[in-house]
Amino acid sequence: RRVLVAATAGLAVVAAVLGGVAVGTGADAPVSPSVPPVASSVPRAAERYAMSSGSGLTVDLDVTGTAWGTRFDWGCEYGGRDWGTGSAVLYDLVVVRKDGTDATVASWSASGRRAEGLAAATDVPLASIASVEVRLHGERRALASVAL
Repeated sequence: RRVLVAATAGLAVVAAVLGGVAVGTGADAPVSPSVPPVASSVPRAAERYAMSSGSGLTVDLDVTGTAWGTRFDWGCEYGGRDWGTGSAVLYDLVVVRKDGTDATVASWSASGRRAEGLAAATDVPLASIASVEVRLHGERRALASVAL
């Protein structure tokens, strides 16, 4: 009788564990085809551009179109000039829309011989951007630019 009770209890535990495993793996089952897919927030591959100016400024720019706008990742070299730290030279990254209007996306100050790991974003869709420019802060003239 004790053996029968112990065996029955053991089978009940095994059944409960297997039932839990079945429920847990069922949660990982693929979504039904009748459920519409959610739009991916993963950006498409970045397009790479190189910009340069007569003053020696060079900019490597990655531009990525996203569902919410456009992302920019860049680095630049100041033509061999070392600005040290605390430079008063400020730059702007500016997008020029196809309608001719522009918007400053980012500003940074020169420091050392180069800047790396700079990033910014805008709500302006990539398809609406005619060009990207680097300007001296607050100026209208482009030091370097690239048409998209």
